[in-house]
Amino acid sequence: DSMREYPGEGIEARINGMHVLVGSAKLLSRFNVRIPDIKLDWDETGIVYIAVNGKLEGIVSLAEELRGDAISVVRELKARGFRTVVVSGDKRERVERVARALEVHEYYAEARPEQKLEIIRRLRRTYGRVAMIGDGINDAPALAEADLGVAVGRYGVVAESADAVLLADFKRILSLLDVASTRSSMLRLSFGMALVTKAVVMLLGLSGAIPLWTAAALGDDGATLLGLLPLVKLAKKAREKS
Repeated sequence: DSMREYPGEGIEARINGMHVLVGSAKLLSRFNVRIPDIKLDWDETGIVYIAVNGKLEGIVSLAEELRGDAISVVRELKARGFRTVVVSGDKRERVERVARALEVHEYYAEARPEQKLEIIRRLRRTYGRVAMIGDGINDAPALAEADLGVAVGRYGVVAESADAVLLADFKRILSLLDVASTRSSMLRLSFGMALVTKAVVMLLGLSGAIPLWTAAALGDDGATLLGLLPLVKLAKKAREKS
């Protein structure tokens, strides 16, 4: 019949005349619902309480599972020489479990948005360029600060803060790195070919081996055309893949 959300705590709703609460212990205490002293063997960071008409009726234990491709992607990144880091706002116990399962080099837990931003800056000072993958609004400042920000999904400000967006398959991050590496190599080759062409033509012109007007024409137009060849080849490959 009606519903109200309490950010970070849970949801209050009216269902067929009943007053229903679904959320944390803090939400229940807001409505003076008593929680019995129960010994739980579960991970209490994932506990959701259900109360109906002021009485606790159930407890649900939630657990997050790693994506099936997460471990293989992290292993491949490490094999390529990348240092892997988990930065999360979740509870330390949960983040530590995930970090152990992924076998990352280091991890940070209970990090607020401004702390994530500072961690990115510190990692850059220590290791050099930093790429970050994030999916939550709390990741937006750090995504914008990273040398390469990759958003998972099209969530408003998160996608806008990133340089690239992954829509589905998490393994595409490896393809993204492959494309970036290829384009970087092609750009370096293009500039190198252009500079070498210009230098050779200038030397030939100054030595009198070719007329100066020829040196000027070849130095500009020739260098441009040769420099474009690798980029044309790269564009052709991109079209074939698409």
